Amino acid sequence: EFDLTDPRWKIYSRTPVMPPHFIGDKAVVQTSMITEGCEVHGTVKGSVLFAGVQVAEGAVVRSPVEA
Repeated sequence: EFDLTDPRWKIYSRTPVMPPHFIGDKAVVQTSMITEGCEVHGTVKGSVLFAGVQVAEGAVVRSPVEA
């Protein structure tokens, strides 16, 4: 089974030069990975957000496994 949280698996990526991510006061983030430039005001569960993604208040992003 592939486990992104396994410390033996190093994840190398190129990240664009962007401001740090922002998680709003009312946002809910669970078991997710969020990178630079993301702005989260809604709910994110079991997902990976790439640079520059915006999640509006009231929006829900989740893995099909989390459904």
